[in-house]
Amino acid sequence: MPLEFADTEDGDKHDKNQFGLSWQVVPSMMDEWFKDHTSDGTWRAMNAMMTMKKLDIGMIRQAYEG
Repeated sequence: MPLEFADTEDGDKHDKNQFGLSWQVVPSMMDEWFKDHTSDGTWRAMNAMMTMKKLDIGMIRQAYEG
């Protein structure tokens, strides 16, 4: 399935599939980081991730580990 790169208003590029949906591949270790929604590590990782335009796995891992 070919991807198109769509320009956004801010000049960023996002992958879009044939249906026009944007998506991003997510590493499997994030399942582990976010499975316990009550842990401090999960909250730190989620807070760090929510500030990102594109995922930075190293920074999310650092936040998770404290």
